[in-house]
Amino acid sequence: MLQQGAWVSYDGISEATAERTLKLVGFVFEHGFEGQLLLSQDAGWYNVGEPKGGSIRRYSYLIKDLISLMMENEFNRDFIEKILVGNPSRAFQIR
Repeated sequence: MLQQGAWVSYDGISEATAERTLKLVGFVFEHGFEGQLLLSQDAGWYNVGEPKGGSIRRYSYLIKDLISLMMENEFNRDFIEKILVGNPSRAFQIR
């Protein structure tokens, strides 16, 4: 599907999925499809019936922590900016 130009989105990014996310991002990068990658994290969930709505995932993980992990794993700033700024801008533009 990537070869046909489809977007791929990795969702549910968190501390628990960081290693897997880095591998998936690396796969897309190695195969030249970084221009079709979107990342999201499903943060802020509320669980009915749990005290205070349960353990709410913070919204800042992707920006504060994942970017640092990506840089530690040799993804450069241009690549990171492309997948976090450029790609969403292109994917959600109104034509």
